[in-house]
Amino acid sequence: MPTIRKCKSKRTGKVTWQAVVRLSGVKPQSATFDSKRDASRWAYRREEQIRRGHYAAASDAERWTVSQAAERYFSEALPKLRSAAARRKHIGWLVERVGALPLARLTPARLAELRDELARTEGVRSGRKPSAASVNRHLAAWSALLAKCHRDWHLLETNPASQVRKEKEPPGRDRYLSEDERARFLEACRRSKNPMLYPAVLIALCTGGRQAEVLGLRWRDVDLKEGTAQLRRGATKNEEPRTLVLRGQALDALKSWHGSSRFIAPDDYVFPSRNGLKPTDGLQRKPFQAALEEAEIDDFRWHDLRHCTGSYLAMSGATELEIAKILGHKTTAMVKRYSHLSTDHSRSVIDRMTEKFKL
Repeated sequence: MPTIRKCKSKRTGKVTWQAVVRLSGVKPQSATFDSKRDASRWAYRREEQIRRGHYAAASDAERWTVSQAAERYFSEALPKLRSAAARRKHIGWLVERVGALPLARLTPARLAELRDELARTEGVRSGRKPSAASVNRHLAAWSALLAKCHRDWHLLETNPASQVRKEKEPPGRDRYLSEDERARFLEACRRSKNPMLYPAVLIALCTGGRQAEVLGLRWRDVDLKEGTAQLRRGATKNEEPRTLVLRGQALDALKSWHGSSRFIAPDDYVFPSRNGLKPTDGLQRKPFQAALEEAEIDDFRWHDLRHCTGSYLAMSGATELEIAKILGHKTTAMVKRYSHLSTDHSRSVIDRMTEKFKL
């Protein structure tokens, strides 16, 4: 049976708990924790691992620190991810706090403490505490790291992050432009000093493409004759290829922009920076905000263009599956927010069905 000892530092007075596991034929194992609960959990888990012959993985978890595991993750797994910068930032926060901690000590309880600490921490620039969504993004990054340690590198018996509760997030925004707002806003975009704003906004509005997807398009991805734009694997949020269908004003505006742009080679970006070497990075700020102010529209962001697409599709009678396919969602869960906008369509479907019941 494991032994749990209470220890108190003579110099600082800090209380810690030492767990000791002794089994016949195995060198005694010990570890020190800040709480008795963590010490007890570790001791009983270690004893069970030794009895079941899983001690090798347990000893690796003691030798590898969080920082070492993160460095390996950054070099082996991160380059394959589209969201590498954000993932590095989120894991970097964890490394700053507990980088020297052995993986075995990164228990669900410790991760929950770190989650709560993060939720209380004010941003250096913003001065605001992170949102619940931001905290959950950090948790997801930590979980990805620890899942790699568990499944691929066999440094952990389980993923401790899978047992940590996520923060409750508020309902997603459901802001979309009314017909009058849309007309005013598009006219303001048309008059913008930046000629890229109008075609970019129309494409986002008519296809539901995400900001990075639209602004990252290259001319090789666009077929002006067929009216399509191909989002290649790796260019989308969920790493799945998708086709944006361009029709009406969006296609006309894109053709017009193609005729006036200086960068129209296949590898050139459709919406380039001044030197053409990368996508524009300021279109969604000053030009976009200026158009909103001219149109007298409040509380609207670039990403809300995507919500507009989903809302207009729902009001036009599109099914949840159709909306999910157009917006690039793997499931219909994310499009539930538009269900209340399709009441008229649902009513017509019920009417057609009940017509068959008449004698």
